[in-house]
Amino acid sequence: MSTNLPNEIIFEILSRLPAKSLLQFRCVSKLWCNEISEFDFIKMHLNQSIERDNCNLFLASTPNVRLDNLLRMPLFLHIETNLYCIQGNVFTEAIKFQDISSFGFPLLKLVGSCQGLVCLIGRKELYFLNPSTREYKMVQFDKVFDIGSSNAYGFSYDLVNDDYLFVQIVYKNEDKANEFGDYDIEINTYSISGHSGFMTGDIPRILNRKDPAVFLNGGLHWITDTVSRKIIALDIGEKVVREFLRPMEVDLNDHISVGVLGGQLCMMNNFYDSDVKIWIMKNYGVSDSWSKLYVMGNTVLDARESLHKSRPLCFARNGEILFKCDTKLVLYDPKRKMSTNLEIHGISDWGDIDNIVKHDDSLVGLKSGTFLVPIPDVEEGGANIKERFDSTQVEVHADQ
Repeated sequence: MSTNLPNEIIFEILSRLPAKSLLQFRCVSKLWCNEISEFDFIKMHLNQSIERDNCNLFLASTPNVRLDNLLRMPLFLHIETNLYCIQGNVFTEAIKFQDISSFGFPLLKLVGSCQGLVCLIGRKELYFLNPSTREYKMVQFDKVFDIGSSNAYGFSYDLVNDDYLFVQIVYKNEDKANEFGDYDIEINTYSISGHSGFMTGDIPRILNRKDPAVFLNGGLHWITDTVSRKIIALDIGEKVVREFLRPMEVDLNDHISVGVLGGQLCMMNNFYDSDVKIWIMKNYGVSDSWSKLYVMGNTVLDARESLHKSRPLCFARNGEILFKCDTKLVLYDPKRKMSTNLEIHGISDWGDIDNIVKHDDSLVGLKSGTFLVPIPDVEEGGANIKERFDSTQVEVHADQ
């Protein structure tokens, strides 16, 4: 009896494996190399990865330097943004990468993650990066990006046009709005292909604009800074803005943050010394489907100080939840109602961590030929770490 499996079944099985393994399996045969590099296989693998919802993390640390001071610094002074990657559900070790900018003072800001890529923003350039393959692409624009407290922003994927975009919402004449109740909005988009554009829309004021939007189901999600405290979702592909009501038990005066947990839209709320509640929207877009998932003591996330800076990242092993809490990673055990502040080996500048995002393992290619270079840990087995990750530096192309 033949034991050969049909190729369709073989590649269905392969699509469930990590990207690192698949990059190595390209060497098995020409057939495997071609199939693993195919657009359809890359999409199938990405969908499987999103469904598994593993805790792959990407972090960026930026020295706390004011922009006005930065502009007066000598051009030869190079201030690096450190990049780190934590793969899988074992939060013990991070891989540090060399600075990817060739400019004098990049101070890159990590603005989000979606569909297998992460995005960092510089002064006039965007960096699109796949942490799994370590490939990145720099795209430069003529305009200087302004992501100060007055503008909202996020990293999005256009489901309609199969495109990755940095999105910025610019509020114009907002100072006059306090007196006359009227202001203009411009939505600027910057594509991975180098194209830029803009659109207008009726978007209410957004709360906590310093924090990037949350991407889910083709939309960028924010909490509105209005009396209703709704969630809005901006879908660039369909050019629509959707609004979702908050859970009925969430008070207008509560501290609120929005995130994604287990592939579902979620919200956290508390009021000063009260407990922190976590809600999930079981049916996306249906405001009546909010369900209370957990209730935690306010000391778990230092909620009195930084709830708006806290987001759940993913479910970890044994039902635990991993949170981003300002610059910290907190692992919460709902069964024991206990939390642990994680200390990851390989990260020496926790105090400068600017953002932490969860990313989906993927083979999405960027056709750039440029790759992140890991920095060996010279204190403990650095050569082994470098050797372990060098094998994944294989160029993979996908027709975007």
